[in-house]
Amino acid sequence: MITPLIAENEKRLEPGLESINDTWKDLVDLVEWIMKEKPFPPKQDRQWSQVIIWGETDGLLGLENVKKLLSRYDNATLLISGGVYGREGVIDDIGAIDLYKGLEQELLSMGWKDDDIKRRVLIDSLSLHTGHQGLILSHVLKALSPEEVFVVEPLYHLPRFLLMLGYAMKELGLRANLIPVAYGNWGSLHPAKASKENPERKFKYEELFAFPPMRSLFEDKFDCGEVDKIIQRVKAPNKNCLSFKEFANWLNIKS
Repeated sequence: MITPLIAENEKRLEPGLESINDTWKDLVDLVEWIMKEKPFPPKQDRQWSQVIIWGETDGLLGLENVKKLLSRYDNATLLISGGVYGREGVIDDIGAIDLYKGLEQELLSMGWKDDDIKRRVLIDSLSLHTGHQGLILSHVLKALSPEEVFVVEPLYHLPRFLLMLGYAMKELGLRANLIPVAYGNWGSLHPAKASKENPERKFKYEELFAFPPMRSLFEDKFDCGEVDKIIQRVKAPNKNCLSFKEFANWLNIKS
């Protein structure tokens, strides 16, 4: 499940992982857990017992997964957190409210009623980055007290999203069954992330995950470096991210 390109970065990343008491195996175990096909849990009758988080960072490519989950779990609440609302023209991405509009159009075309769509969706348009999302979404989850949380994210970003959300949930004493629903694969191209030196050369998901941070096409942003960013946030004085090992221990994930 780890591609050759990701494996080539093991030697570069090992010292950083060791500095947060992690190993390369801890990283691989978490990625394999994320990518492993999981059985769908049964539908719960209690409102808010099951929550779907759609924290998109790659256009509308998670839409199909969201539609399937909403249809399978007809009592589930969808929590949309785009993380860029109001800055779409600056960083070439989609904000939470625009994600909702895209979903709404799809569901209406499938015969859903407008009121039924609106009553099942909460929108976080405040979060500007993953750190905000971890903090804000964890407090929303605390209020809803779900038993299961499905997290729909692009594969390259899902590990960091889960580690930061998990840190905030742990701080709040909130335990829920986190179910990763990744979309894309390691060879997927991100439509908005590219080398500043060669804007036509879009980054693959495996590069965004394993390469060191590289200056983005957009001002004050860096692409790639997902693992580096995890290490940085775990080591920061204002830590807001679990390490790979801490997350596995917290969620009782067996390797």
